[in-house]
Formats: sequence, structure tokens, C-alpha cells
Amino acid sequence: MPAKHTPTEAMRQKVSELAGYGVPAVVIGKCIGISEPTMMQYYGEEFEKAKNECHATVIKCLFRAIKEGNTAAAFFYLKTQLGWRETDRIEHTGSIEFVARPAQIDRDKWLRAYHQADDIEIAA
Repeated sequence: MPAKHTPTEAMRQKVSELAGYGVPAVVIGKCIGISEPTMMQYYGEEFEKAKNECHATVIKCLFRAIKEGNTAAAFFYLKTQLGWRETDRIEHTGSIEFVARPAQIDRDKWLRAYHQADDIEIAA
């Protein structure tokens, strides 16, 4: 059976420091020599607090950049928080008509047939 982990103040500070940089819990656990579940069991409060402070700092910097006119930062915010998106899709709202053009028919003959298609009755 593995030895029971004993938290120390130095470990708590290390977890807070690393989480404050945005390091994932699994990596922090490996850095201090314990599993992620054990790290969360003993240092979960420190981890969550530091992670949230990290997120708040990043958001603060993002808003500062937006206020200073950084359009890339503004677009990033609009896309991630407000659902905006860039699209190359063409949305067609009308009906679609497909006319196959056999290779053996010349262009003029095909155009005549195409324009007269409304007058042709197709036998079933």
C-alpha cells in the first residue's frame, strides 16, 4: 500500500504557484510526486483558487487589449463568448436545378435543349 501523503506549506505554495500559471492539475501532481486525485484531495482549494485567479488575470488583459483597440482580441472575445463565427459557406435559399450535360452533345444543342426543358414531357 502506498504511503499516505502529508501536505506541507511548501507544497501548498508550489501548487498555488503552478496553478496560477495555468498548469493543469495532472501536471502539477506529477511535479510534486503525487497523482492528480491525491493532489486534488489535499490541494484542491489552492488549485481552484489559483486557477480562477489566473483566468481572471487573462480576462483582465484581454479586456485591456480590447479597450486599447486590439481588433484581434475583440474578435477572439466575440467568437469565444458571443458565438460569432467566420464562415466560407454559401447559404442558398432558392431551389436547385441540376441538368446533366452529356459529353456527346455540342454546346448549342445542349443550350437549346436546356431552354426548352420546360416544354418537354418525360415519359415514365
